[in-house]
Amino acid sequence: MKNFRYIAFAVCFVFAQLPLHADTVTFSDTSGTFTSNATKTKLNLTGSGLYAISGLAGFGIPNNSLVTPCGACLGTVTLTTNTLATGSPPINPTGLGSVGTMATFNPGGTFTVTSTYGAGLVFTGSFATASWTKVSAGTWQFTGSIMNSMLTIGKGSPIPIPTAVTVQLTTTSSGFTTNGNGSVSFSNSGGYTDFPAPVVEPNSLILLGSGLGIIGALGRRRAFRRKPTSGS
Repeated sequence: MKNFRYIAFAVCFVFAQLPLHADTVTFSDTSGTFTSNATKTKLNLTGSGLYAISGLAGFGIPNNSLVTPCGACLGTVTLTTNTLATGSPPINPTGLGSVGTMATFNPGGTFTVTSTYGAGLVFTGSFATASWTKVSAGTWQFTGSIMNSMLTIGKGSPIPIPTAVTVQLTTTSSGFTTNGNGSVSFSNSGGYTDFPAPVVEPNSLILLGSGLGIIGALGRRRAFRRKPTSGS
């Protein structure tokens, strides 16, 4: 019975060393500017601040949320789409009848979240799908999905995120500004990025199995040594 207590203690100890994982990782951002290219067939987002992180506490990134506007914030969020796939006019439909108009972008582009908070992190990926929809007068929404992205925490190795990542950002209701080169700019009012939290690393599970096997073997050996001999 004592051997089982040893094993139970070892199991608890090993699992205590493994990262605890929330169901979902969420990055929340605010502010910044969406700007198209001159032909209005691509979009990029710059100047957006990362003001909240959740779901990575087990990896050394404590959950945190700042009051906005947050100045330097916890980090930055940037994106660039690939070229337009469908939509005309592509980026800035006008008029009441244009509400609901959608532009879609070809797969590709880049999406990046960086932060020095906690252990520090870098999240990178490219869009599998991306769209730009006029949801109401003067307000547009960017929605994208990312597959096979990477998350790097501190000085650790990149962690693959093979599952779908959702990106949703909304502009303010102030409409857009036409720039001198023909491009248009929109103020980002904020949004979120989320994906299922990473799972326990396979190497950790192998270590756990090996450790339990060794403990079990030692326990059996100890029990054998204590077994009374016949005639004693």
